[in-house]
Amino acid sequence: MPLRLLFAMIFFGVVVSAHADPVDIEIQSRLSAEPVWLRLLHYERPVAMPGAMRSAIHAGDFFLSAQGDTDARAELAATLAAMASEEVTSDQHVRCRFPARVAWLEQQLKQHSDFDLAAHCPALQRWRTEYPVNSISVVLATGYLGNPASYYGHTLIKFNGPTTGSSTQLQNKTLNYGAIDTRGDNPAVYIAKAVLGGYEAGFSEVDFYVHENTYGENEHRDLWDFELDLPARDVAFVTAHAWELMGQRYNYYFFRQNCAYRMAEILQLLPGLEIIPPARPYTIPQSLTQQIGTARYAGAPLLKQVRYFPSRQARFYSRFQSLTPEQRHIMKRMVLEGMDTQTEAFNALPLQARYQLIDSMVDYHQFANEAPQAGQSQHPDYIKALAMRFALPPLAQSEVPHPVTSPDIGRPPSWAQVGIMHASEAGDALSIRIRPAYYDALDGDGSHVRNAALTMGDTQLTVREGQFRLHKLDIVSVESANPGISGLPKDDGVAWKVRFGAEQGKVGCLDCLVARAQADAGMGRQLSTRSFVAAYLGGGIQADRYDQGTLFARASADAIYRFFERVSWKGNIELRQGLERGVQELLIVRSDVRWAWSTLVDLRLSYEGSTGAVDGHVLSLGTGIYW
Repeated sequence: MPLRLLFAMIFFGVVVSAHADPVDIEIQSRLSAEPVWLRLLHYERPVAMPGAMRSAIHAGDFFLSAQGDTDARAELAATLAAMASEEVTSDQHVRCRFPARVAWLEQQLKQHSDFDLAAHCPALQRWRTEYPVNSISVVLATGYLGNPASYYGHTLIKFNGPTTGSSTQLQNKTLNYGAIDTRGDNPAVYIAKAVLGGYEAGFSEVDFYVHENTYGENEHRDLWDFELDLPARDVAFVTAHAWELMGQRYNYYFFRQNCAYRMAEILQLLPGLEIIPPARPYTIPQSLTQQIGTARYAGAPLLKQVRYFPSRQARFYSRFQSLTPEQRHIMKRMVLEGMDTQTEAFNALPLQARYQLIDSMVDYHQFANEAPQAGQSQHPDYIKALAMRFALPPLAQSEVPHPVTSPDIGRPPSWAQVGIMHASEAGDALSIRIRPAYYDALDGDGSHVRNAALTMGDTQLTVREGQFRLHKLDIVSVESANPGISGLPKDDGVAWKVRFGAEQGKVGCLDCLVARAQADAGMGRQLSTRSFVAAYLGGGIQADRYDQGTLFARASADAIYRFFERVSWKGNIELRQGLERGVQELLIVRSDVRWAWSTLVDLRLSYEGSTGAVDGHVLSLGTGIYW
């Protein structure tokens, strides 16, 4: 910066603009306090600094002023000075590095510049022209229970080109946000650092097909594309700011300032748009899609349309379930005995039925060949199935059905329940339960893993004779269930459970709390669209308050049945044996019925009974509200 310009800025509060009169100090003060300017700098109020404002971005080349990360006015003055500078180094001018800032300031000051972007900003110009952006989407990858970092799903922004066909969608660019350099950390260290902000995080530009392959093909996660209805100028503004954020560094916080938060933060550059889920210490990606689904912008709904990208597993299951019993029998023989389309049974099928069977075979072998390594050859029967598909007369490929409930219209992720409880040992009590997140096997919808559960901080209290007592606490409870719909090799229905928390050491008691950690592994099978069963072996460790032992082993079984769309039931039977000498076995039976009155309200009837080491039962009825 020329010394005379710096002298003028400091002592006279005036910055010379390239094509305008000097901007006086009053205008600078007003502009530096504008919400859009503060959001361009990613200012926030740190918990440790009450009343102060500081950028979430680590100080570095994102700021032109040495005080830019804490002084919005100093950064605005430095930006105006840089805009006026005639010193141009390729890709280094402020108009090349911060096109969104410059565009906003010129709009506010009613200025226009004849700066030659093509000549002086080749990187920015190439990014704009090689990948023209016509619209913007928020993409949700549904939750993945194989990795704690992905339990709640993942959110990214997709920049849509001029066409919207399935193949061109895969070529679009995305803006991705995540923790950096997590390699080598064990799960305990990873969780602690992610929760406490121990990782640096940043944005990266990734082709959409990479995400579709990683999430949809390898991790069997559905992708939901929420295209926004934004004017062209706003699309250009958000896209320009995305360019500014490339390579910048933040602290990563798993619960609140995560991928969903940062994507929403970028979109909230647009005046009046508020889509970060409010008044919560956490940001769940599904909540963001629900905010988008109800938000309005420029007098119209923000959401333009929803696209569904089914996972490899979803495609296979959908087509397999559409087959007749005869087709399934032929397919199983082909899988187990080898691909043979010259059998009498296959050739006797109508043409449409043969297409359905061959399409299912193609999907099955893609599903079974999970996460193939580079250079790995495909299964010979997969090649034969493709060859047969091309050999048949032309016919359109069958479509994969769209799920009934997309994440934006599903129920909210948090739940609170009030009810009555009768315990055999303690009598009647009022029950209060709060589950901040996320879902159980009876209330999962289109954004959740079916027949599975993921809850954190699930707290149940009882009130009896004016006294509050902790009845149950699930710090973390995960139930993962692969439905194993086909029963074919590689679709074997692996299931597992992990749970940490505290619960009553004796069924029927309201004041017998013990700490307990437990884990189980087993197999599950979806018997029909309505029913699912699973069997487990496992064990755990607990506080030994009631002569039940510190260590225990157990065998258990689950059954889930959905009577109607809104009425479902889950039953569980558990045989528990303490591993210390003299500890009696315990048989526990549980039953839960859920009736969804609406998207926001449900009614649940629950029973738990035990015999053996402890005889007792608990019956409860409660009304829950989702929020």
